[in-house]
Amino acid sequence: MALKAGVNCKSCGERVEVQDEYIPGISGAEAAADLYQPIVGRSVDLVNRSWHTALLCDNPDCRRTHEYTASDLLLYSD
Repeated sequence: MALKAGVNCKSCGERVEVQDEYIPGISGAEAAADLYQPIVGRSVDLVNRSWHTALLCDNPDCRRTHEYTASDLLLYSD
């Protein structure tokens, strides 16, 4: 099962995939999920807390931009 990092839109709740090529600590979180337990849809606690970015929601009815931090990150399966 391939895991992807993402967040839930703060306005509509739709999943927004994070395209950031380097999120400090995300590879460790993915490895832990693959080896130990499914954490799909749960927050990623192993990520460096300094990660911070603004993301645009892909939902055509929303299209709002919000600021997200490492505490907002989730892992999703395909």
